[in-house]
Amino acid sequence: MESRRKRYINFDLDSAALRNALGGENGRKRAYSHIKKYMTGCGFEHRQGSAYMSGKALTDAEVFDLTDGIVKKHPWLAACTNGYDVTNVGATHDYLYVFKKRIASKRSAIDDDLSAIDDDLFV
Repeated sequence: MESRRKRYINFDLDSAALRNALGGENGRKRAYSHIKKYMTGCGFEHRQGSAYMSGKALTDAEVFDLTDGIVKKHPWLAACTNGYDVTNVGATHDYLYVFKKRIASKRSAIDDDLSAIDDDLFV
């Protein structure tokens, strides 16, 4: 039985080729919109730019079918894609708390610095 894994898919698109194939800057924006609609419709979460993470574990065959499906639906992708990476996702750890902790720490330090300034300087 083929193993199932969550997948992270990254598109590397050629912006000039997109503009040429789909008509200027609006064509480029439409391309990204079409990709997002397709990928989210297939259960992927848009993470950033051209990166999507599967909502569930998939087999290699399912990833192949997804890939074949998007190229059939949007044939211009064949001429506009420089790279298409599929990464197997292991455990995912959300480290956003580190950023939030740092922001809270910085705010506290800034507040301390501001309270030390003599208010008479601002009169």
